[in-house]
Amino acid sequence: MKINFLLAVPVMGELSPNTVKTEVIICESCKRRKTQYTDITYVFDRWRGEDIISGSALFFISQRLKEKLDEKNISGYKLTPIKTAFSEQRGGIRKFGKGAYQKELPNFYYLEVLGKAKGDIDEWFKIIDPTECEVCKANKKMLSRDGIRSMVNPELTGGQDTEDPLTRNVYKDSWHDDDVFLLQDGLNQPIVTQNFIDCLSGLYIKLNEKDGVWFRHVNWIDENKNIIE
Repeated sequence: MKINFLLAVPVMGELSPNTVKTEVIICESCKRRKTQYTDITYVFDRWRGEDIISGSALFFISQRLKEKLDEKNISGYKLTPIKTAFSEQRGGIRKFGKGAYQKELPNFYYLEVLGKAKGDIDEWFKIIDPTECEVCKANKKMLSRDGIRSMVNPELTGGQDTEDPLTRNVYKDSWHDDDVFLLQDGLNQPIVTQNFIDCLSGLYIKLNEKDGVWFRHVNWIDENKNIIE
């Protein structure tokens, strides 16, 4: 099963200031936190028929993509309905671009990734404090210079991918057959199987081209860090 990570998706707006953001503790031992979003409203500048979009490092999918994922029994995620609106900078005028397949915004959902796996992340991060939390096993780290460079997507570079980007490597034995999953490193870059990508293709969503969804290949590795697929 081939896998890729979701490098970038179209951004057609932003989260409304009325979206509720809460800092929640995810490990009582080391007090590690994450931001939790509720009562989400996504404000569009315009909509051109995009079925997967992002905002504040979150991902959202349309009703028809939801139905396609359901149809193909794609696993590893949870969906929560969100509110949508058009930007007041346009006077609240509904702006639909070329490619919009209907004249009303479809329902959109927050795509919360539940699947988990472990990966080789040594090159992606610089360890600040190697001491691991006794409970969650996390340590203090920050993205390396090469890690930051490798997250730049072709939409920002005129369609050219980063030269020699770092690869994402997943220990296959840690995978639980989810079609959508995250690594334990804290980066919100979902890794998806070919099953997920086939759902996008089935809706004629652009893949790895301008104004489309950008992916990059991910390696399966064994416990000795050997590439096995």
